[in-house]
Amino acid sequence: MALWSPVLLPVLFSFSVAAAGAAGEARFMTTPDIRGDRVVFAWEGDLYTTSAEGGTAVRLTSNPAGELAPKLSPDGKSIAYSTFDNGVLDVWVMPS
Repeated sequence: MALWSPVLLPVLFSFSVAAAGAAGEARFMTTPDIRGDRVVFAWEGDLYTTSAEGGTAVRLTSNPAGELAPKLSPDGKSIAYSTFDNGVLDVWVMPS
């Protein structure tokens, strides 16, 4: 699936506009992944999820080391992501 699908573009735009208005500067989510009607993405070192239609993003993690590169499983039940803690890059899986 293409990263910049027509469904994902409005989500990216609406989230970046909301973040810019709230923080006074433009901030963008990174490494978004979409599966079905869910989007998971990294922003400021934490993982978030929201509907592909837009809406309020729900924070999934709050590890001080920071998480990155989330990927939804093919069935949408799990999220795999990376974290870099104490000089070690790990891959974790959590329920979505």
